[in-house]
Amino acid sequence: MKNQSDMSVVRRSVSLNSIEQNTDVFQFRHFDLDEHHVDMLIGALRRGQELDALVLWKGGERGNLTVVDGHHRLEAYRRYGKHRKVRARIHSCSLNRARLLALKDNNKTRLAMTTAERMDAAWQLVCVGETAYSKSEIVEATGVGDGSVGRMRRDRKQLLRLDPEAALPKHRWQVKDLLAGKERRDYTDDEIDEMIAAKTAKLDEEIGKALGFMAENQIEAAAAVVAKRLGRQGLSFLIEEHADIAENILDPYGVERDRFENGDEWNQEETDVDDDFLSR
Repeated sequence: MKNQSDMSVVRRSVSLNSIEQNTDVFQFRHFDLDEHHVDMLIGALRRGQELDALVLWKGGERGNLTVVDGHHRLEAYRRYGKHRKVRARIHSCSLNRARLLALKDNNKTRLAMTTAERMDAAWQLVCVGETAYSKSEIVEATGVGDGSVGRMRRDRKQLLRLDPEAALPKHRWQVKDLLAGKERRDYTDDEIDEMIAAKTAKLDEEIGKALGFMAENQIEAAAAVVAKRLGRQGLSFLIEEHADIAENILDPYGVERDRFENGDEWNQEETDVDDDFLSR
């Protein structure tokens, strides 16, 4: 992106009714809203805590205000229903610049973007156009490696050569499927990580929401399904490769769990909601 200086920022209170959303453009996560997180933010509002200012983009033909970062905060304000106006940081800039701004603020949040989400974000920036963003801008905004971005650019060109009229896929794993007929070869470690992330994203899109819902409502059922489908080999791999997850968890909703010395029980204790949490 050639010019990044054409941006002005204004801080002021704005009416909730004047704020629009465009999650197709500014939400790079694989879910639009985390209901538990919204509930926690509403609880913070009830306790009189102040949430961070929303990040808004003023652009387009009508100059409307669109939320770039703060979708959960916006939803919490609307459901709570006691704020007619909210604090906001308004950016007047190009759409391409606003996309980078959305990624920058999402990467600041406590709940980090997954590898698959970052891969998809980088792919979507590549798909905007060959000259829309430099390789270094995409690497900086998404955290995806330079080599991966280079492959994405080559894949985009190949897809357009195969069918110039076809819409480019939204997800990186879909690109892999479309180009599955490519010649087999030895893959680098980065390419293997990218393929694993793509398959993870595909599987999560197919079953993640249902499994997550069941885990929230009946954890025993969710765990039984996971254990059944993983089998002995899969469970052994899970224990060996991801044991660190269970050692000392601080989840994004301010709940700290410490393992008892015998390793059989968990002590769950609510902690104060911190500034990073209130910025989501």
